[in-house]
Amino acid sequence: MFKWIFRIIIGLILFVLLALFALKIYLENYFDKNIIVREVEKNTNARFELEDISIGLFAFKPYLELNKVKLGQRDKYADDKVHIDERPKMENEIVSIENIELKANLFPLLHKKFELDKFIISEPKMKLSIGKKGDNNLSPLLKSTKDQDYSSQDDEIEAEAAEDSAEETAAAETNSDEPAKEFNAKDVPIAAELNQIGIEKGEIDIFFKTTEQRFLISDLYVVISQIDF
Repeated sequence: MFKWIFRIIIGLILFVLLALFALKIYLENYFDKNIIVREVEKNTNARFELEDISIGLFAFKPYLELNKVKLGQRDKYADDKVHIDERPKMENEIVSIENIELKANLFPLLHKKFELDKFIISEPKMKLSIGKKGDNNLSPLLKSTKDQDYSSQDDEIEAEAAEDSAEETAAAETNSDEPAKEFNAKDVPIAAELNQIGIEKGEIDIFFKTTEQRFLISDLYVVISQIDF
């Protein structure tokens, strides 16, 4: 009797370990740095660089780390979708981050609570250049490349939006006779807690083109602790 129970327990433990190994392999493939770089460059007008990704599933608190992140002006390597390992190191980047650490505690999920133990951005540096009209060198990098692709379809999109708006109005009028349901906090499926989130050792270099003045904000430290919602 006890031998069968012992075998079942050992079997469950082995199954869980195999599942965790499989999940780790899947996540490492899913969080491939070249895939992440490609997706960022696909949705922005910038070149993106990422040196390393680290995933820890077997730690007491699972974590995800991104190391040496850079964002700069778009160039031929981003346009031609060159593999990140075949690119030269980015120079004159506008934004650089030494480390991004995301750490979670999974045990509170048993009590319908998600606990983000840590989300810290370490040593972020930004070189901001501001023009006469308030324009800067960062905003153009964050523009989606899709904006240009769909610019010729504005009329069609506006027509579809008008049709959708009319349908939503009709649906709202149909449902207006139904009694409204009061909000109840118990209806929220899960609570969340952030133990530590913020920026450490940040630096912002601001250059005003009109006056040719430069301001440097260094050792920026903003960390917020214990947020419940």
